[in-house]
Amino acid sequence: PFSEVEKRQKYRSKIWGQTCCSEDIILEECLLPDMKEGEFIFWKNMGAYIRGTTSNFTLVPYPANQYVFIENPRYVLSSVMNRKAIFSKKIVKKIFQR
Repeated sequence: PFSEVEKRQKYRSKIWGQTCCSEDIILEECLLPDMKEGEFIFWKNMGAYIRGTTSNFTLVPYPANQYVFIENPRYVLSSVMNRKAIFSKKIVKKIFQR
């Protein structure tokens, strides 16, 4: 739960993208809690990397492609507009149970 994450000790941090480019810095200085594998950092209106700009240069593996067909995308989009609902098990179940 988010409340558990908020209680963790925070550390001075920098957030970088996956390239070796010096312009690929997202935040120069911020405080972040100790993060565990599988946790996400979420931004509204943030651009995304695309497959065309990835390479094996940094030895970071390509993310797996996930193709999803959603029968009623308007329902799903309206459900995830609430930030807390984005990774909700109910929404994920509704998307993938088709």
